[in-house]
Amino acid sequence: MNRKVKSILVRRGIKQTEIAAELGLRRCTVSAVINGHTDSRRVKEYIAKRLNMDFEKLWGKAA
Repeated sequence: MNRKVKSILVRRGIKQTEIAAELGLRRCTVSAVINGHTDSRRVKEYIAKRLNMDFEKLWGKAA
């Protein structure tokens, strides 16, 4: 589970449902990516961009 990403989203007041709507996905898909149950470079890149953070800092080099 990526608590770091969840924590940053909460602190910035960004909900997973917002990200899902912006990407045209279901919230459970975004949640699965954040929790590491599924992998989606597109979703990870979007979250990093939305948080204005470096992709590798947020997800690590292996992401």
